[in-house]
Amino acid sequence: MNSSSEDFYHTQEAVHAFCKIDNLGSSEIEAQEIALRELLASDCLEKAHQLRFGQMLNLHLDRLRKGQTFAEFQNQILPAPQVRMGLLIYTLQVPDYEFIRLIAEANQISVQACTDLIFGNEYTEHCTEDGYIAEMWISFKELQAPENLFSHFNLQKLNLLCISQFPQARLDLSGLKRQFLKELVIQGSDFIQELKLAGSPQKLAVHFLKNLQKIDFRAMDVSDLAEVSVRWCSQDLSLTMSEVQQQYSADLRKIKGKKAILPTTTLELDFYAKQYDWDGGFKFLLWLVKHPLCDWGTALWAYWYANPEFFAEFSHQENLASSQSEVYQLIKTIEKKFAKNFYQTAQIAFDPAYYYQKPHFKMPEKVLSPIPARMYEKVEGVS
Repeated sequence: MNSSSEDFYHTQEAVHAFCKIDNLGSSEIEAQEIALRELLASDCLEKAHQLRFGQMLNLHLDRLRKGQTFAEFQNQILPAPQVRMGLLIYTLQVPDYEFIRLIAEANQISVQACTDLIFGNEYTEHCTEDGYIAEMWISFKELQAPENLFSHFNLQKLNLLCISQFPQARLDLSGLKRQFLKELVIQGSDFIQELKLAGSPQKLAVHFLKNLQKIDFRAMDVSDLAEVSVRWCSQDLSLTMSEVQQQYSADLRKIKGKKAILPTTTLELDFYAKQYDWDGGFKFLLWLVKHPLCDWGTALWAYWYANPEFFAEFSHQENLASSQSEVYQLIKTIEKKFAKNFYQTAQIAFDPAYYYQKPHFKMPEKVLSPIPARMYEKVEGVS
């Protein structure tokens, strides 16, 4: 164990011991406070730990000065949306509190008792400074799940969600928001047969669901999905995803199971076009602009995003480096599709002037491959 780890555990032990004390005289409180403040000022402690330990110290200094015992602190009834987590009291965001309250109501226990079961480890940092829950590990080993518990699940700044031993056959997470979730873990249940996923995690783990028959990815934004682990589940797994998701994500294509690839939509094609990292090559984009449901506005966006003015001085793809050759191919494919009136819808608004009126936009002196006039036309879209 290195010195910084030793400092952390030593400080943690000292602060936790102080927080559980019942009675001290004013001089003893002052002496212990000075000693603990010196520990917290150590350069070896991370600022997040300094802040958390400082919050604990301040809370329990105030408790001691009011003459409240530690047992009274643990048993007090707090006004909503406050809960005690370990040695701290947090004022949660209302959606976070309501989610815990729903589980508590279904199990006929208090919100505080439910919080203790969900957040059983007082040493884990579950909450951010502003009261948002950052990590939620929910084990339903001792809890029942109310009907449609996750149908409106919208914890505000959740980074990690782990659900284990869920007691129902269908787990629907389609209410998950895309904004903050980085890791999603579903594990250890003999009940789950059908799993509907959503959110935009970078990591997805589905483990030890031996009766799982179906996973539906269609409500999930797979644009950030960088690591997928589906293990120790049923051998007869069926995977449902949209056509564009299957084309977009190599990780989804690698999952073993019977795949049901369902038709994509115009709006979904536009969404993934604009999420795509062009450093990943142009195979996906070429597939997308050739898709019969690709919108006029989406194709025009891809065209101008590719900087067509740079390629106006080239008449043949062979004159370009390999990376530029792929962009050239994309541009010419879109031009040919426009010339044949391939794009049948104009739902997606796009104004090419945003690109060609920029100061850095400049056509080459010698133009061998001019930008067709139609590519300058604005698409109004559907409001």
